[in-house]
This record gives sequence, structure tokens and C-alpha cells, in this order.
Amino acid sequence: MQRSSPLLLALVLCAAPATAEPAVARFVYTSGAGAERCPDAEAIRSAVAARLGHDPFDDRADAVVMAEVEQVDDHLRARVRLADRVGGVRGERDFVSQQSDCAELTSAMALAISIAVDPVHAALTPPPPPTAPVASVETREAITFSATLGGLGALGASVGANAGATLGLRATSGHTSLAVEGRLDLPAASSVGGGTISSNLLAASLLPCYGSAFSLCGIFMAGVLQSRGKNLVDARDASTRTFAAGARAQFEWPLGDTIAARLHADLVAPLSRTRLLVGSTEVWISPALSVAAGAAVVLRFE
Repeated sequence: MQRSSPLLLALVLCAAPATAEPAVARFVYTSGAGAERCPDAEAIRSAVAARLGHDPFDDRADAVVMAEVEQVDDHLRARVRLADRVGGVRGERDFVSQQSDCAELTSAMALAISIAVDPVHAALTPPPPPTAPVASVETREAITFSATLGGLGALGASVGANAGATLGLRATSGHTSLAVEGRLDLPAASSVGGGTISSNLLAASLLPCYGSAFSLCGIFMAGVLQSRGKNLVDARDASTRTFAAGARAQFEWPLGDTIAARLHADLVAPLSRTRLLVGSTEVWISPALSVAAGAAVVLRFE
């Protein structure tokens, strides 16, 4: 689970001898994107104090222990650094949990920090016993919810290139999510025989996704293609049901604790081709594939 830098973190603060006075340091902790469910700074301080038998931290101390946890690709990474009074890094150690197990990272960080701030007591004090017998307990990822509001540009969904808007709701657990998204395209027009035809799509989609900052989704879409003619003989307005399936690639990055930005690209194939007729003349047929690209604002809430 862990990898060490060339500098071992087991350096003694200020070369402290094995005295009765425990060494002290300031503790600085940061939690990055994707690590919101991990223990906070107080929980890590408590774990270190329980292991040493005393609280080794003092906000007035010169030496600093810096710890951070963040999600990198599909795993969690923790980093612990030991710095002196002028900010020079004396030791560093990284821990990686491929299973994104916050409890595993917390235990490893608590041990490393204990050795860094008070190696004597860390060696003499046994690790704290578990507060309860280990039992086989099924753990479930917390479910979070978010709403999205965005815009897109599309080609192939109507008689011409057009723009539109999306509105969605999403439930996320771990690396999987399920979203329901509504889409409204603005009408696109094309010239035909001295007149024009126009069409626009109104649709709803179900999107199961897997990933974190970058994710891949399936698209299952059902909608109505609304079409109309102008200055054409025997032109009529029509609404045609349409069904399609495809895939989406999207990238999302946080802008704050509850807000994020998202970019996405869609590739969708209709399950049946739609034909627009003026009289008996076919003037447009939906292509085998349509594409769309968009951006959205993501608002997360409990």
C-alpha cells in the first residue's frame, strides 16, 4: 500500500533525545477532491494521541507535520511531510490505497506521524486495542446527489447544427453514478425547394457512469423530434418519437466544496432512422450517428 521517498519520515524532531518530555509539533491537514469521506484533522490527531498515549501537537511549536489526502485517478493517496521551523522538508512519505480505503490510510498515517513526532513513545507504547471485536460487517459507500445545468452544441440530431440546454439529476456512490437528464434543442433550419424545414429535439436520457474526475457513461435516450415546414407546398408540422443509444465521455473538476464544472462529448446512434417528407419527397433522413459536446455546472448536495 505504501511507498517511501528517499528521505525516511522516521526522523526525530529537532534531534530530540529520549527524554521524559515528549516532542511537539504543529499539525496541518488538508483534504483534497475525492477525499471528502475520509476522517478529518481531529480524527487523525486523536488516532495519533491514542497510539502515543498523549497529545503530541502544539500550535505554537516550530516544527510542522503536514498531512494531506486526495484522490488520484482511481485510488486514494496520503502524503505526510516533516518540516523544520524555516519550512525545509526533512522527511516525506506517501501511502496509496488502491481500494480507496480511508480507514487504512488513517491507520498508516497515524503510525508514521507518531514515529515522526515522538519516536521514543511510539516504540514503547503498543498500538491502541480495537474498541470492539472485529466483525464481518458490510460497508456501503455513501450516496451523494447532484444537479446539473448546462448547454450543448449538436450535429445530426436535427436538420442542421443546433444548440440546446440540459438539466439533470445524479446519484453517486463510489465510482459509479446514475443520472437522469433532460435535453431541449433549439430549432435548426435548412433550405428546401424555395422554402425551409426546421426541427428540434426534446428528449430525456438515462446515463449510468463509471469513473471519478474522468468518467465514461452509457446513454439511453427517448424523445420527440418536432419538425415543421415553411413556404412549401403540402408541408405539415409533425412530431416523431425517436429512441437512441450511445456513449459519453466527461471530465469534471471541483470549483469549491459543493460546485464543479463539467465538459462532455456524446456519440449517439438512433435505433430507427427518422425521415422528413414534403409531400412524397424525402427532404431529410437522420444520420447513423449524431454528436454533441457541452459544458455544465454541477451542484452537489446531501
